[in-house]
Amino acid sequence: MIQEQGLLDRFGEAIGRFVAWIVSLFTDTFGSLAEGVRSFFGGIARGAGLQNPGLFTWILLILGLMILYGAIRSALRGGIVGAVVQGVIGIAVLAWALA
Repeated sequence: MIQEQGLLDRFGEAIGRFVAWIVSLFTDTFGSLAEGVRSFFGGIARGAGLQNPGLFTWILLILGLMILYGAIRSALRGGIVGAVVQGVIGIAVLAWALA
């Protein structure tokens, strides 16, 4: 039995190919973007000396940097004791993250 393709069949096939092309375009674009982000954070991890860069390690790293930033701000405002305490805590948290 010979099957003839009608106009609507060809139109449906063209729409299906277009949808597949759009999906492929988004998949390739977001795949490349995800790989770039993964490489960026991998470079930061290697540069910082992170041994096991998991989520908890990243949270500790960010927390330690925030505490050190607070220590610098405290020192600039004239709170020497607060700056020293925050600085020691920040360095301890960073040392824990990098160990």
